[in-house]
Amino acid sequence: MAAAADVPALRWGVMGCANIAKKNVKAIKAAAGNTLVAVASRSQERAAAWAAEQGLDTESGAVTAHGSYDELLADERVQAVYMPLPTTMHLEWVRKAAAAGKHVLVEKPVAVCAADLRLMAEACAAAGVVLMDGVMFMHHERLPRMGALLGAGELGAAERVVSGFSFPADKAFLEGDIRVKADCDPLGCVGDLGWYNVRFSLWAFGYEMPERVSAVTSRWTDGGRVPTETSATLVFSGGRHSTFACGFHTAFSQWAEVGTSGGLLRLEDFVVAAGPDSVRYTVRRPGGLIDDARRVAPVTETETEVLGCNQEASMFESFAACVRAGAASEAAAFWPEISLKTQLVVDAIMQSSKEGGKLVDVAPVSV
Repeated sequence: MAAAADVPALRWGVMGCANIAKKNVKAIKAAAGNTLVAVASRSQERAAAWAAEQGLDTESGAVTAHGSYDELLADERVQAVYMPLPTTMHLEWVRKAAAAGKHVLVEKPVAVCAADLRLMAEACAAAGVVLMDGVMFMHHERLPRMGALLGAGELGAAERVVSGFSFPADKAFLEGDIRVKADCDPLGCVGDLGWYNVRFSLWAFGYEMPERVSAVTSRWTDGGRVPTETSATLVFSGGRHSTFACGFHTAFSQWAEVGTSGGLLRLEDFVVAAGPDSVRYTVRRPGGLIDDARRVAPVTETETEVLGCNQEASMFESFAACVRAGAASEAAAFWPEISLKTQLVVDAIMQSSKEGGKLVDVAPVSV
């Protein structure tokens, strides 16, 4: 959603120099109605060096390199903060950002647990600032197009969702990355990758919450505290379900499939878009068995290409639109709610994993 030409750009500060911040700096530059005015690290030298690596102009003062996160929050030019910090730091710095009157786009997983996320959401609501998690595929034009096929659409309601998200981490990652450290990101692959699987499942079922969850983590690290290979099943009302696998040990894949009575909706790049301006989805309508169940009828397959949407830039444009609408608006209020729903499911997955795959009730959204 592009801003009107006469609307002032939302001014961003980046809190932390994580690798994922690099592509989002590019996204801010590409996003209409957004501009980057500051970056921060734990030293000014590191912030300045990182800014230079991203091609940001700190010499003229267009972008300020701050030597602490507190300095960034005190910067009056900064209206919104993009926060790619370790998960264990989110509670502290989201609340500090809210207290400073800054809107917050925080990387997933949003929190270590739902109780912490509720505190963040409450702080942002009290301060009148927007809180959104960084799930970029939610902002691609492909999603509503696919959604129109489900429910009352030609394919019908989702009955089963299956997905996978994985990459083969090397030894250095498995021994030293923050995503495998309990004091940084204790949710491991479930928070880093599974967050997307859960979100896609919730989307496919119209953001209805599952009733129960069962999960098995076959590999742990950091003393058995951080999952690195997990599979989970989410059980929805009426026997509908979603199953996914995520982890740091198998070849890169990021596929998802929604099964309905009318066919299968499939995409091979449900998280990171395969191309900067082009993505696809496929609808398969199996013909079923024929010839006294001795043969299979031909499958009808239709591939649709969606052009011209940069989902990362679109995320920042959506965020800016929420800021313009106000933190209490329906558009802005959606994001803390769906983040909480995702976190509650992730919490149940973690509990089930720690209890050997036991079927666990998902906690209610309202408390």
